[in-house]
Amino acid sequence: MSSTSSLGDYDISIGQAPVNLATAGSTGKRISMALIRSVDVLILKGAGAADVNEQQTINLGSATAGTITITFDGQTTGSVAHNAAAATVQTALEGLSNIAPGDVTVSGGPLPGTITLTFGGQYQGVNVPQVTVTPTGLTGGTVTVNTTVQGSKEDPVITLKSHTASTGGVSTNLPVITEYYVKSEATLDGDEIWTRVTQPAAATITDPGGAGASAESQQLIVFTVRADQLPDADNYLSVDIADVGSTAQLCSVVYLLHRQDRGDPTSFPAPLR
Repeated sequence: MSSTSSLGDYDISIGQAPVNLATAGSTGKRISMALIRSVDVLILKGAGAADVNEQQTINLGSATAGTITITFDGQTTGSVAHNAAAATVQTALEGLSNIAPGDVTVSGGPLPGTITLTFGGQYQGVNVPQVTVTPTGLTGGTVTVNTTVQGSKEDPVITLKSHTASTGGVSTNLPVITEYYVKSEATLDGDEIWTRVTQPAAATITDPGGAGASAESQQLIVFTVRADQLPDADNYLSVDIADVGSTAQLCSVVYLLHRQDRGDPTSFPAPLR
């Protein structure tokens, strides 16, 4: 890839034009590391939508007597009356070892009418197992359980890869990202500061900045790759961005190629900070 401009020790190359991740994840263009000491990967990401929390419903038809138990991911509640209020069902679920207060909200009802289980907390944006309902002595009714909204994460996944050739060849995930820097705000307006985030060595950055809210924010993300971190047979580098949900986040990637190791973005020339 040819350099588009130069600033001090940096050659600035567009690694990936802005892409709309609603259609598909983006496969980044490859850059040659042959004459480069290291590269700072600068990712500019627009705001998307929040994670989608799973919703499930339970209906007991026209039941006039009996009880039920509810099983979630291997854990089962005590008996719940056929005409229990939503709050009673929520309390029963929160008594399970794998559901803490805030992990599920129960609304609607009372039973035997439809109640809705909305998952959050540790299950925010997670495609959780569907609950099962076991009736005992249920009279005049039928159990119906449905998943009406499937949980999904909307936070982007960034993957670093090395390649043996500029096109084709052998591609390998490059697990060398141990830290990155991020600026994050609902709307980036210039008053943000860089936050350093560390992680075990990996080829991916998932949910940049953490907290399960990166999709909702505009972000700048930077990490550094040294040429000597590539496998001996590989001379090319690329960054892929995938959206594991369904909502678009406009992203682009800029490669800052330089001859000196400068991993801290606070050392960037002023126009790039």
